[in-house]
Amino acid sequence: MLERALKYRAGFINLKTMDKNFKSSPTNEEWDRAKAICDFLEPFDEITKLISGSTYPTSNMYFFQVWQIHNWLRVNEYNSDEIVSEMVIPMKEKFDKYWVEVSDIFAIASILDPRLKLTLVQYCFERDCSFTCKTKIEHLRSKLKDFFAFRKSNVAVSGKSSLDIYLDEPPLDTTDIKSLLDWWKDNSKRFGELSSVACDVLSIPITTVASESSLASEVEF
Repeated sequence: MLERALKYRAGFINLKTMDKNFKSSPTNEEWDRAKAICDFLEPFDEITKLISGSTYPTSNMYFFQVWQIHNWLRVNEYNSDEIVSEMVIPMKEKFDKYWVEVSDIFAIASILDPRLKLTLVQYCFERDCSFTCKTKIEHLRSKLKDFFAFRKSNVAVSGKSSLDIYLDEPPLDTTDIKSLLDWWKDNSKRFGELSSVACDVLSIPITTVASESSLASEVEF
């Protein structure tokens, strides 16, 4: 609604100039505030459309999209518009609880994209705080090993697990992968149990209700 109204800003201004009886035109301050709120909310709309617009999005998509919201809220904590900065406080409080719950599994799903592996999560962690990036990556590696709980039969002749082999290899330089689930199935003989678990993780649906409620704000404007 705000986006539509902003398109008619010039029309409202002209109408106010031409018709002295027109008393309902927003002030310049109100127009600027509407623009600030619209700009702030735009990334939420774009990311919602991106995820919901895919028929069956695999969970490797989630980490970066949700991280962008995490980063956007942090950037706007001190927005120059006081209404926006007030909106951010309850939104960030709710979102941070959601982020703590889902960030690890979303990061793991991103790592299980052979085109990304650790590169994307490392980039995001460095943007958050370069000093803690290494610790966070080590935490994820540990989580991965605990999560998959590889059996002895899953250890290759080299002594490395299929997870170690997968992570040690560079990301695939290709855009030919149309389905990650099919890629893991095609490589199941090579990666064994990891392929099966990867398919399970990548099939996790994002909980849109939880994410929407985490962004809900009670601030009135």
